[in-house]
Amino acid sequence: MLTTQNKKEIKMKQQNLIEFKCIDCGEIISFPLLEIENNANINCHSCEKEYIFNTEFLNKLKKFAKLILSVREAKDILGSTNVAINVEEHAVKIPYRVLLTRLNTLITLEIGGEKIDFSFRVEPLKE
Repeated sequence: MLTTQNKKEIKMKQQNLIEFKCIDCGEIISFPLLEIENNANINCHSCEKEYIFNTEFLNKLKKFAKLILSVREAKDILGSTNVAINVEEHAVKIPYRVLLTRLNTLITLEIGGEKIDFSFRVEPLKE
């Protein structure tokens, strides 16, 4: 029987993608965030170039997945959580929920002497 946590992880695999440009052909390669746990090899769908991620990078992806799950667990308090930006004597409060839907999350990795941005496409919280 699937637990609530397992159901959330399955849903996350289907919805949250990592995207990056292939070094050889420039096509966007995307795959579900948690799929990488089972397979450290990713192939470009266009040119078939194979990417193999090291353990350190895989561990970072796993931590990121846990962070996303934690944020989803805390969604009931996000409506009253803000990030305040102080400008001179004024404070501007930005709801944390807005930050989650407006900011892009990137991890930059150097592969073959080139820096590649891994962009995380995370489904925004609906409420």
